[in-house]
Amino acid sequence: MEAVTLLKPSENDAAEIWHRLQTEAFAPYLKHDSKEAAPTADGAQAISAQMQDPLWRHFYIMRSGSPVGGISVYQWKGTKRYTLGSIFVTPPNQKKNIGALALQEAEKLFVDAKYWELVVPSHEPKILDFFKKSGYREFVGKDAINDASSVVIFKKHMPFETERLVMRPFLPEDWQGMLACDIQPFEKARKSEENAKSEALRLSSRLEHFAIIFKETGDLSGCLFLSDHLYQFGVRCSMDQGRTALTTEALEVVLDRLFDDFNAPEVFAEPGSDKQQDWMYLMSMGFSWETERHKWFSTAVKKRNYHISASDWMKNKQTRASKEQ
Repeated sequence: MEAVTLLKPSENDAAEIWHRLQTEAFAPYLKHDSKEAAPTADGAQAISAQMQDPLWRHFYIMRSGSPVGGISVYQWKGTKRYTLGSIFVTPPNQKKNIGALALQEAEKLFVDAKYWELVVPSHEPKILDFFKKSGYREFVGKDAINDASSVVIFKKHMPFETERLVMRPFLPEDWQGMLACDIQPFEKARKSEENAKSEALRLSSRLEHFAIIFKETGDLSGCLFLSDHLYQFGVRCSMDQGRTALTTEALEVVLDRLFDDFNAPEVFAEPGSDKQQDWMYLMSMGFSWETERHKWFSTAVKKRNYHISASDWMKNKQTRASKEQ
């Protein structure tokens, strides 16, 4: 198959060309959408205005030297959070893996991206499957926007990486690692191979769960639960109790991403157990005990909750760095 590349529009009539390609690509789907909700509803004039916005990037999807579709990307100001505005391929070029290759090229192009999100129509199973196969996970389910259409929000975290660890989304094949990983979150999974396979499959479909992989051996060493809700963030990191240094390494990169890349004002943490050593560890990392349960956490789980602000995290990092010198 011929290479698929991305090319930034430069013609004076780029908006018109883009709108024509987009209209052709989405024509089979417009029967489901109202005129106002259709992807082509804005017209060439709105597309032209968007192309002039420095936070938006538009690219033709090129094949054999000709544009066969388009992809647009929006970067949230001051963050490494990106939104996929649209991706489309004209009917004669569909079902040729061009869209998947174009999406991969976009992710390569924006190497600083830590987080991707997009909105897709819920009434097109093929479109939903396309993004699921590309590593995106459904976030908030369906949200009706009119009588004829509804949308599904998908998100994708790029892997976290430290000197010794990789934190990536779970895969179905991680069930074998669960059987060998002696930490509390995998307790039920370790009871049988069937349980482990079921749990690995469940976690692989969830946006919030990450497998922590030890680079040197490739072993599953722990798990990370990371969820955002109304711009609040919660973290639960579980590692082998004998590897506190690795836990710190994992937690540091997670907090740095939340505070630096997502501008989170505060991070809430829930210990993986009620053991005193877990509480003491969080406090040593600069967390404070939350005396009243924050609404983000389920009231059915009676555990102490901790929080840390961006400024407190910076102070803690500086304090620990000075002690190591």
